[in-house]
Amino acid sequence: MSNFSLSESLGMSAEQISSLGVDMYFMTNAFLDQKPIKELEGMKAQADMFDGLSPEAQEEYLVQTLDSVLDPDAGEYNEAELINEWFGHWINGDVNGFTESFTSITTGEPTEFDEMLFGTRDKDMAEKIMGLLESEESATSFIVVGAGHFTMDESILYHLEQNDYQVIPFYE
Repeated sequence: MSNFSLSESLGMSAEQISSLGVDMYFMTNAFLDQKPIKELEGMKAQADMFDGLSPEAQEEYLVQTLDSVLDPDAGEYNEAELINEWFGHWINGDVNGFTESFTSITTGEPTEFDEMLFGTRDKDMAEKIMGLLESEESATSFIVVGAGHFTMDESILYHLEQNDYQVIPFYE
């Protein structure tokens, strides 16, 4: 059995890798600059979403996760290679490459988990963003979400556009 360690493959510690996340970069800087930080969804909200799945969907996701940990090479694709590929797209700012790679593994009918992970969450996050934009508070908001939330057909951007917001992605 082979084990995958992103930290070993990149020659970095887990702490160094976690610090590379764009969300951590901006959260750290906002904290140091004493700027307010508002979450679109916190840890409790994320746990509640998983808890909201049917017992069958929870078990299916748990089994898939455990299988990928116990035997990373047994799945439809090599998760270690895929993560390294996505990391490379992130480093190079290759949004199209990431989108193509990310959506290539999400073919077929969406599962209950997929619907929750991207459908429900994207709609909920878009509503919270609209709430920030429409609030009486006069402030500029800088919003950071995972790249996967921009790749699906009914993404956060889609929901904002459907509510008459003009969205201009930074990568175009």
